[in-house]
Amino acid sequence: EGQILWYGLPILEPLSRGRACFRSALKRCAGACCGKESHEEHALRLRQSLERLRVVCWPWQGAVALKEQHPEMTQYHIIQNWLWLGAVNSLEEATTLIRTPAGFDHDGYKILCKPLLSGNYEITELDPANDQRSPQPVWPVCQ
Repeated sequence: EGQILWYGLPILEPLSRGRACFRSALKRCAGACCGKESHEEHALRLRQSLERLRVVCWPWQGAVALKEQHPEMTQYHIIQNWLWLGAVNSLEEATTLIRTPAGFDHDGYKILCKPLLSGNYEITELDPANDQRSPQPVWPVCQ
């Protein structure tokens, strides 16, 4: 919304050729609708705007356990596809939480992305097929 984009290019607002769109009259379109801005410039701004909304794909095969350790306790947060499934006191208990997430949780993604991808926490990939965990902590491979 704050990018002053023309909705006519993505075919959200059909227009007559050369005529400014309604958003232009409201100063919410930079003029791609009537030639004040080139389609290439508009496309670049659109790509830049969409890039800020891009979501990192889940970088593991399945669920992972994020280890949270304090002097008085250790907990494992079980996460799959950016969805927090719950916390357990041991990795052995983790399989009680592994399930197929219902859907994408954007708020959960925003909260979990930094701790999971920062490298500041021990992450153990869980293997629900045979109830075994990876012998070593794993780190995401993102492209």
